[in-house]
Amino acid sequence: IYSHGYSRVPVYRRNPQDDDDTTAVTGYLITRQLMLIDWDHKRQLGTLPLTRPKAVSPRMNLVDLLRLLQSNGPLLTFVCARPDVANRALQAHQPIPVEAGLIGIITLVDIMESVLQDRIYDESDVRDRHQAVATLHRWAASTLQSFVRRRRRLIRSGSAQRAGRVSQSPPPKRIRTVDGSPAQVARIMPRAPITSLSLDSDD
Repeated sequence: IYSHGYSRVPVYRRNPQDDDDTTAVTGYLITRQLMLIDWDHKRQLGTLPLTRPKAVSPRMNLVDLLRLLQSNGPLLTFVCARPDVANRALQAHQPIPVEAGLIGIITLVDIMESVLQDRIYDESDVRDRHQAVATLHRWAASTLQSFVRRRRRLIRSGSAQRAGRVSQSPPPKRIRTVDGSPAQVARIMPRAPITSLSLDSDD
């Protein structure tokens, strides 16, 4: 355990009929507990307290699982085809039965790496949780800032396009005179306020 650097190790009950069967998991050991063991006592692993997390379904949403592991509970959990069967056994301090369909384990770090697409290095239990949550907050803040910047660009682009459409003058209208010849009527765009109109013209 020391050479591999694992902080938590699943513990299973050996199957007398199959030495390769490791699915009868009873919980996991927090390896730092081994620091307090007196090697002269030759204690068995079964005498140490094990952590028994809540088993979850492989169809569980990652966000819901993240909330579960962000709490003060265990930082890893067992994934089973039938988590209800596994949870009943774990609550009774029994190994996970075969019918529960143990698939594997998943940790908080696994979820964070899946969401962030980046590697997270852990060193201790409390630091793992704080580091993972802080990384998630930074990622969420960066994503929100990018979204706000894109929205602002779209709003500015839309405003410029609307302004361009308003500034374009419509084409001049064509009407016909009494004799049938085409006549063009242009819009009057006064540059200064008109204060009076003369009606004295013979036209």
